[in-house]
Amino acid sequence: MGNNPILSNHILGDQAGDPRDGDKHKVAKNETLSGISKSTGVSIKDLQAMNNIKDPNKIKAGQILIVNPETNFLNSPYAAPASNNGMNDQYAIVNDKNKISRVALNFLRGNGAENTVYTQGGVLNMVQTAPPVQNLMDEGMSALLADGKLTPGEVFKKSYQIKKIYQENGRRLLWEQTKKIFGGDNDNSGFTGAEGILGSFDFSMRVKADGYTIAIAVYDNKTVRSLSDGNSSTSLRKLPMTKVHLSTTYQRYIWDMVLCAPGLNQKKR
Repeated sequence: MGNNPILSNHILGDQAGDPRDGDKHKVAKNETLSGISKSTGVSIKDLQAMNNIKDPNKIKAGQILIVNPETNFLNSPYAAPASNNGMNDQYAIVNDKNKISRVALNFLRGNGAENTVYTQGGVLNMVQTAPPVQNLMDEGMSALLADGKLTPGEVFKKSYQIKKIYQENGRRLLWEQTKKIFGGDNDNSGFTGAEGILGSFDFSMRVKADGYTIAIAVYDNKTVRSLSDGNSSTSLRKLPMTKVHLSTTYQRYIWDMVLCAPGLNQKKR
């Protein structure tokens, strides 16, 4: 059976490289949206959504299309509206070897780019290994392989919510942070770990055009309200802090997961 993956991946997957290489596509003469969908591993429906195309049969030569949902900050179909900038699609790629707490500090200090993509480094590693991300990866793989194969352009997407501090995830984070303060040494737990700093986030897994590579992305933003994950109405702008800008920023954490080597998932005919 064609397109049948061999499950031989490592837990973190591969860095995504420079995603800007595949951000845009210039439509060639006689090219169709169906053909572009096959070559990019993005469904026709998602290409339409990102490029405001009402009729998939009406695209013109020379037209520039957005074809990378993971780095589309304007209106990615895989992220909730709050995780999309909507005004600015320019982004910086950061390969930060530090901890994810740097992301929160940059937001508080007004440092860094408005839109940021992390493709490798310590920050990405902490996001990849955060418990809710690992759980979503497991859930996503089960969903993508439900029919026994990987289909290019197929997507699993879901949102993760911490919810109230006294509910399940909040209580667990509070307990992990308490253990951390009194002797624990797990940088990926508690409010200063990846889950606590991310808060609620959007998540997607997309099968790329080759049929054996999955693009994985975590979509997040930092706002005044998101610092408490929406659990507090207190305005942090009123607190006596200096040099606190608190302007909204947007983050994407992306990586690839290869499920088999090229050619191994296709039987000779």
